[in-house]
Amino acid sequence: MAEPRADIQRAMLNDFGKRTIRMDVRRVCNMEMQTVNCGDLAKRTRFYSATIDSNQLRRGMDYEKLKPVYVIFICKFDPFGEGFYRYSFENVCAEDPALKLNDQSYRIFFNTAGKKGDIPETLRQLLSYMNDRGKFDEEEPSELIRRIDTAMTYAMRDDEWRRNYMTFELKQMDARREGRDEGRAEGRAEERLTTVIASVKALMANLRVTAKQALDYMNIPAHEQEKYLKALQGS
Repeated sequence: MAEPRADIQRAMLNDFGKRTIRMDVRRVCNMEMQTVNCGDLAKRTRFYSATIDSNQLRRGMDYEKLKPVYVIFICKFDPFGEGFYRYSFENVCAEDPALKLNDQSYRIFFNTAGKKGDIPETLRQLLSYMNDRGKFDEEEPSELIRRIDTAMTYAMRDDEWRRNYMTFELKQMDARREGRDEGRAEGRAEERLTTVIASVKALMANLRVTAKQALDYMNIPAHEQEKYLKALQGS
């Protein structure tokens, strides 16, 4: 699999909750951060790749004009349970795995808690930093990680940025819930509890805030916060 380079010519990055699509003259990269495993990542990569391809070609254009597509998920969990830093997929022949389809459609999952696999040291540090920012001082970081940490520290001082960051996962969860026409109410409540707890834990680790501060910035009503705090104590 060809490695996607970082020499990006054009980037489309909107508000929190919207996917990032990076484009240059040679490739298209769709990158997204995942903090909760909803069990649908494989199908989502399929949908994203198909959507990108459908938007690449104008009517009458030749298929050879399609650029390579990389769909990249950075996961704060192990999506396949094998312990690798990186899981890379491309289409191959079931009868002869050495025979590649060469459709230039690639799907990559990064595991921030990975322990196995050969990856560049800077990438390993980046994944480790994303998994637990609190361990930043425990190793000698690269210049890139230092710059990222400086930017994070600066952003954390911006209350509006913090509020947007903290509501990101809840907006994702609400969108998924609103898209369902079926399902029991208690099931939806349990999903919300699980997502809120996961988000609070991530915010406590990455932004170094208390559970109460995270719930406040996520605009969780005061009368609902007690159940989340109790759930955190028991987790």
